[in-house]
Amino acid sequence: TLNLPIHLEEGLMEIYAGCWQGMLIDDIKKQYPKEFEAWATDVGLARCGDGESTEELIGRSKEVFHEKIQIRTYYFSPCFNDRYC
Repeated sequence: TLNLPIHLEEGLMEIYAGCWQGMLIDDIKKQYPKEFEAWATDVGLARCGDGESTEELIGRSKEVFHEKIQIRTYYFSPCFNDRYC
């Protein structure tokens, strides 16, 4: 094992399903039939109950990836600390 530290990134957490959180699909279909139909028809834009949409999930995840890529690019660029520029 590498024994590396684990860093939790809130922006990479699973989709927030709001009032559907922790529910079984069959129960969601019964308790929220219209909302479930809207979500099943347009998974990208429709929200999970009062939670977030897949588009919102992707948006917050992309922000984290872009931030991490910028940090990595900076530290591993040949111009880090103007040493080689």
